[in-house]
Amino acid sequence: MTRLELALALGGAMALSAALGWALHALWARLVRRSGAEDVRLQDLARRLADAEERRDALAAEAQARQAELSDRLEEVKTELSRALHEREAELAAAMETLGALREEVAILKDES
Repeated sequence: MTRLELALALGGAMALSAALGWALHALWARLVRRSGAEDVRLQDLARRLADAEERRDALAAEAQARQAELSDRLEEVKTELSRALHEREAELAAAMETLGALREEVAILKDES
């Protein structure tokens, strides 16, 4: 077999294998092609997934807004409680001063009697 004959035989074999591969691929694609019902099912699944993602995003935004609202309310309550504590401390200090003054007055009255 000469070089030319070998080259022609290899070229022919490669062309034949390419044509056979293309034909088998076309046959496989035809056999596994999705039916119309499956396309409808996939479209429905995609729509439901998109709806679920929208609901998730809406709930996440709502949760963030609620968290910000609760954080603001927490700061308000902290401020109110701090103010109330300072008021009670001032009232306690005034009561203690009054009590001290009354004790001194009682002591003076006891000494006088």
